[in-house]
Amino acid sequence: MSQIPILDRRFCLDLFGDPYNTSAGTSEQGFIITKHSGRLPYPSVIINPQRIQIIGHESFEVADLYEKVTNEIVRVTNGSLPLFYSNIGLNTEHEWNDIGENGETWLTDRFIQNGLRQIDRPYITKTLDLRFEVIIGDDQRFNIQLQPRKGVSNSLYAAINDHRIWTSITTPDKKVVEDLLDDSVRELKQKVFNIFLT
Repeated sequence: MSQIPILDRRFCLDLFGDPYNTSAGTSEQGFIITKHSGRLPYPSVIINPQRIQIIGHESFEVADLYEKVTNEIVRVTNGSLPLFYSNIGLNTEHEWNDIGENGETWLTDRFIQNGLRQIDRPYITKTLDLRFEVIIGDDQRFNIQLQPRKGVSNSLYAAINDHRIWTSITTPDKKVVEDLLDDSVRELKQKVFNIFLT
Protein backbone atom coordinates (compact mmCIF):
# COMPACT_ATOMS: atom_id res chain seq x y z
CA MET A 1 0.00 0.00 0.00
CA SER A 2 1.26 3.48 -0.75
CA GLN A 3 -1.25 5.28 1.46
CA ILE A 4 -3.36 4.63 4.53
CA PRO A 5 -7.05 4.12 3.79
CA ILE A 6 -9.61 5.77 6.06
CA LEU A 7 -11.92 3.04 7.32
CA ASP A 8 -15.55 3.58 8.26
CA ARG A 9 -15.89 4.53 11.94
CA ARG A 10 -18.81 2.16 12.57
CA PHE A 11 -16.83 -0.70 11.00
CA CYS A 12 -13.87 0.05 13.29
CA LEU A 13 -15.91 0.24 16.49
CA ASP A 14 -17.75 -2.99 15.66
CA LEU A 15 -14.63 -4.90 14.53
CA PHE A 16 -14.12 -6.70 17.87
CA GLY A 17 -17.81 -6.91 18.77
CA ASP A 18 -17.34 -4.44 21.64
CA PRO A 19 -17.87 -0.87 20.36
CA TYR A 20 -17.84 0.73 23.82
CA ASN A 21 -14.34 -0.55 24.55
CA THR A 22 -12.90 -0.04 21.06
CA SER A 23 -11.07 3.00 19.75
CA ALA A 24 -9.89 3.94 16.27
CA GLY A 25 -7.66 6.72 15.00
CA THR A 26 -4.31 7.67 13.56
CA SER A 27 -0.95 7.79 15.29
CA GLU A 28 2.73 7.72 14.31
CA GLN A 29 2.33 3.98 13.70
CA GLY A 30 -0.55 4.43 11.26
CA PHE A 31 -4.28 3.86 11.54
CA ILE A 32 -4.98 1.87 14.72
CA ILE A 33 -8.06 0.01 15.92
CA THR A 34 -7.78 -1.36 19.47
CA LYS A 35 -10.07 -3.12 21.90
CA HIS A 36 -9.31 -1.89 25.43
CA SER A 37 -10.69 -4.79 27.44
CA GLY A 38 -10.29 -8.51 27.90
CA ARG A 39 -7.17 -10.61 27.93
CA LEU A 40 -3.77 -9.00 27.28
CA PRO A 41 -2.39 -8.24 24.82
CA TYR A 42 -5.48 -6.39 23.69
CA PRO A 43 -6.60 -7.26 20.15
CA SER A 44 -5.60 -4.56 17.70
CA VAL A 45 -5.05 -3.73 14.05
CA ILE A 46 -2.43 -1.33 12.70
CA ILE A 47 -2.53 -0.24 9.08
CA ASN A 48 0.25 1.78 7.49
CA PRO A 49 1.89 1.94 4.03
CA GLN A 50 4.37 -0.82 4.95
CA ARG A 51 2.14 -3.38 6.61
CA ILE A 52 -1.07 -4.57 8.15
CA GLN A 53 -0.40 -5.80 11.68
CA ILE A 54 -3.00 -7.78 13.59
CA ILE A 55 -2.74 -8.80 17.22
CA GLY A 56 -5.01 -11.54 18.52
CA HIS A 57 -4.89 -14.61 20.74
CA GLU A 58 -5.77 -17.45 18.37
CA SER A 59 -4.98 -18.07 14.70
CA PHE A 60 -8.68 -18.16 13.74
CA GLU A 61 -9.21 -14.80 15.48
CA VAL A 62 -6.28 -13.18 13.62
CA ALA A 63 -7.43 -14.70 10.31
CA ASP A 64 -10.99 -13.44 10.86
CA LEU A 65 -9.76 -9.91 11.65
CA TYR A 66 -7.45 -10.01 8.63
CA GLU A 67 -10.33 -10.95 6.32
CA LYS A 68 -12.62 -8.24 7.71
CA VAL A 69 -9.96 -5.52 7.48
CA THR A 70 -8.73 -6.38 3.99
CA ASN A 71 -12.32 -6.59 2.71
CA GLU A 72 -13.03 -3.17 4.24
CA ILE A 73 -9.88 -1.70 2.67
CA VAL A 74 -10.99 -2.98 -0.73
CA ARG A 75 -14.53 -1.61 -0.12
CA VAL A 76 -13.55 1.91 0.96
CA THR A 77 -11.03 2.26 -1.87
CA ASN A 78 -13.37 0.77 -4.49
CA GLY A 79 -10.65 -1.80 -5.16
CA SER A 80 -8.22 0.94 -6.23
CA LEU A 81 -5.75 0.25 -3.43
CA PRO A 82 -3.98 -2.99 -4.32
CA LEU A 83 -2.73 -5.15 -1.47
CA PHE A 84 0.59 -6.71 -2.45
CA TYR A 85 2.74 -8.54 0.08
CA SER A 86 6.42 -9.38 -0.17
CA ASN A 87 6.79 -10.73 3.37
CA ILE A 88 4.60 -12.16 6.07
CA GLY A 89 5.68 -11.90 9.71
CA LEU A 90 4.06 -14.52 11.92
CA ASN A 91 4.54 -13.26 15.46
CA THR A 92 3.54 -15.51 18.34
CA GLU A 93 3.92 -15.46 22.09
CA HIS A 94 4.48 -18.52 24.26
CA GLU A 95 4.73 -19.23 27.96
CA TRP A 96 6.04 -22.14 30.00
CA ASN A 97 5.17 -22.42 33.68
CA ASP A 98 6.80 -24.62 36.32
CA ILE A 99 10.22 -24.72 34.65
CA GLY A 100 11.66 -25.79 37.99
CA GLU A 101 13.40 -22.57 39.01
CA ASN A 102 13.22 -18.81 38.73
CA GLY A 103 13.13 -17.73 35.05
CA GLU A 104 16.17 -15.43 35.45
CA THR A 105 18.23 -18.25 36.94
CA TRP A 106 17.01 -20.74 34.32
CA LEU A 107 18.06 -18.46 31.45
CA THR A 108 21.42 -17.70 33.07
CA ASP A 109 22.27 -21.34 33.79
CA ARG A 110 21.23 -22.53 30.32
CA PHE A 111 22.65 -19.80 28.12
CA ILE A 112 25.05 -17.51 29.94
CA GLN A 113 26.78 -19.21 32.83
CA ASN A 114 28.04 -22.20 30.81
CA GLY A 115 30.01 -19.92 28.51
CA LEU A 116 31.34 -17.73 31.32
CA ARG A 117 32.43 -20.43 33.78
CA GLN A 118 35.60 -20.75 31.74
CA ILE A 119 36.57 -17.14 32.44
CA ASP A 120 35.69 -17.18 36.14
CA ARG A 121 32.86 -14.66 36.44
CA PRO A 122 30.67 -16.06 39.22
CA TYR A 123 28.97 -12.72 39.89
CA ILE A 124 26.51 -13.12 37.01
CA THR A 125 23.31 -14.27 38.66
CA LYS A 126 20.42 -13.53 36.34
CA THR A 127 19.50 -12.97 32.71
CA LEU A 128 16.64 -10.55 32.05
CA ASP A 129 16.36 -10.84 28.28
CA LEU A 130 17.91 -13.05 25.62
CA ARG A 131 17.52 -12.61 21.86
CA PHE A 132 18.74 -14.97 19.17
CA GLU A 133 17.91 -16.35 15.75
CA VAL A 134 17.33 -20.00 14.89
CA ILE A 135 17.97 -20.83 11.23
CA ILE A 136 16.68 -24.11 9.84
CA GLY A 137 17.78 -24.89 6.31
CA ASP A 138 17.97 -22.09 3.78
CA ASP A 139 14.52 -20.61 4.20
CA GLN A 140 13.36 -20.78 7.82
CA ARG A 141 14.38 -18.09 10.31
CA PHE A 142 12.89 -17.63 13.74
CA ASN A 143 13.84 -14.51 15.73
CA ILE A 144 13.37 -15.39 19.38
CA GLN A 145 13.24 -13.27 22.51
CA LEU A 146 13.24 -15.15 25.84
CA GLN A 147 12.44 -13.51 29.17
CA PRO A 148 11.49 -14.58 32.65
CA ARG A 149 7.73 -14.04 32.98
CA LYS A 150 7.36 -10.94 35.11
CA GLY A 151 5.36 -11.46 38.26
CA VAL A 152 5.12 -15.23 37.80
CA SER A 153 7.69 -17.44 39.51
CA ASN A 154 9.27 -20.34 37.63
CA SER A 155 7.93 -19.14 34.27
CA LEU A 156 9.44 -18.34 30.93
CA TYR A 157 8.03 -16.12 28.14
CA ALA A 158 8.98 -16.15 24.45
CA ALA A 159 8.12 -13.70 21.68
CA ILE A 160 8.88 -15.25 18.30
CA ASN A 161 8.91 -13.82 14.78
CA ASP A 162 8.68 -16.35 11.96
CA HIS A 163 9.54 -14.19 8.94
CA ARG A 164 8.46 -15.65 5.60
CA ILE A 165 8.86 -14.46 2.05
CA TRP A 166 5.53 -14.21 0.21
CA THR A 167 6.10 -15.08 -3.46
CA SER A 168 2.50 -15.38 -4.64
CA ILE A 169 1.03 -12.53 -6.68
CA THR A 170 -2.31 -13.02 -4.93
CA THR A 171 -3.23 -11.63 -1.54
CA PRO A 172 -3.55 -14.40 1.07
CA ASP A 173 -7.12 -15.13 2.13
CA LYS A 174 -8.45 -15.92 5.61
CA LYS A 175 -7.75 -19.66 5.36
CA VAL A 176 -4.18 -19.11 4.15
CA VAL A 177 -3.47 -16.71 7.04
CA GLU A 178 -4.90 -19.14 9.61
CA ASP A 179 -2.96 -22.05 8.06
CA LEU A 180 0.28 -20.02 8.06
CA LEU A 181 -0.13 -19.18 11.76
CA ASP A 182 -0.98 -22.79 12.68
CA ASP A 183 1.95 -24.06 10.59
CA SER A 184 4.31 -21.62 12.29
CA VAL A 185 3.31 -22.82 15.77
CA ARG A 186 3.58 -26.46 14.63
CA GLU A 187 7.11 -25.82 13.24
CA LEU A 188 8.12 -24.12 16.48
CA LYS A 189 6.92 -27.06 18.57
CA GLN A 190 8.56 -29.65 16.31
CA LYS A 191 11.85 -27.96 15.44
CA VAL A 192 12.62 -25.00 17.69
CA PHE A 193 11.37 -25.30 21.26
CA ASN A 194 13.40 -28.45 21.95
CA ILE A 195 16.59 -26.52 21.09
CA PHE A 196 16.33 -24.39 24.22
CA LEU A 197 13.85 -26.24 26.45
CA THR A 198 15.72 -29.55 26.74
